[in-house]
Amino acid sequence: MPKIVALACSPSKGFNSDTMLDAFLAGISEIKEVKVEKIYLNDVEMQNYNFLIRLPDVAKEPQLVALIDKIVSADGLVVATPCFNFGVPAALKNLLDRMSYKALNPKSLNWLSQPKGLLTNLHNFYLVSCGTPGWMVRVFLWPIFPVNWLRVVFGYFGSKTWGGIYGAGLNTNNLAKNNPKLLEWCRKAGRGYAQRLVKLLA
Repeated sequence: MPKIVALACSPSKGFNSDTMLDAFLAGISEIKEVKVEKIYLNDVEMQNYNFLIRLPDVAKEPQLVALIDKIVSADGLVVATPCFNFGVPAALKNLLDRMSYKALNPKSLNWLSQPKGLLTNLHNFYLVSCGTPGWMVRVFLWPIFPVNWLRVVFGYFGSKTWGGIYGAGLNTNNLAKNNPKLLEWCRKAGRGYAQRLVKLLA
């Protein structure tokens, strides 16, 4: 049975990216042959990355170690995040920095002399909410926006990106929960993602 970790990265539970994630998970739930665990990243205690604590200590940070182990051993990873100032929340960036010791092999370099990624078993999907209008992202900002940024980071880690959805123009006055077309898009994408994963691992 394929295992999927669904990571809710917003510090505000139940807000726009979280709503998108729940719709995506509703689609996944239509496929019975998968196991999904939703985790709120802000509930996971972790210290900020620095060189001296780059390796998580199971005695001091058991929640972080458990989360990284779940991601490393999963078949699929769904990341739902808001976009803050053209980037991701600090907790998500910190997680990526802290988990790199499990995601990269410094003893084996690629043709760019960079450590090879170890997360070749992961198949990812990204859900991003942001107040920036969609046209502005497509014309000016697409290369640096979280969907593409996450694609690059996890590609470096060796995993595969299977898609992403950008919820444009979402804010306190335009909530995802009031956008049925967006939520239906997320639901269908979740179902398709789960079907593809089941087929791949059959």
